[in-house]
Amino acid sequence: MVQDLLPGKKIDHLDHRSLDQVLQLNQLQADRLADRPDIPAVELHLREDGAGYCLHGPLRRHNGRSAALERWIASVGAESPPQGNDTAPRQGCLAKPWANQ
Repeated sequence: MVQDLLPGKKIDHLDHRSLDQVLQLNQLQADRLADRPDIPAVELHLREDGAGYCLHGPLRRHNGRSAALERWIASVGAESPPQGNDTAPRQGCLAKPWANQ
C-alpha cells in the first residue's frame, strides 16, 4: 500500500534493521481490508513469479540466505488462501529462517 502512495527510490543496501522495520510495517497492515469486499484482492506472487517482477528465481540463485527466504515466501504462499488477505500471519511465518544462514 505504501509503495503505491508514496514516491520512492531504489534501495542499494537493505540491512537487518530496515528489513525488520519493513516487516513490522507490513504486519500493521494485516487485516486492514478484511471487511472491505468492495476492494479486490491483490495478487502477491508468493508461489510464482509476477509478470517481470516479484521474481523467485533470482532469490533462489543469489545465495543460501536468499534461497532460504524464497523457500519461506513460497511456504507462506502455500499456506495462504489464493485470494484475500495474504498478509495475515500464519503459524511460524515470522520465524525468519534466512537469518540463520
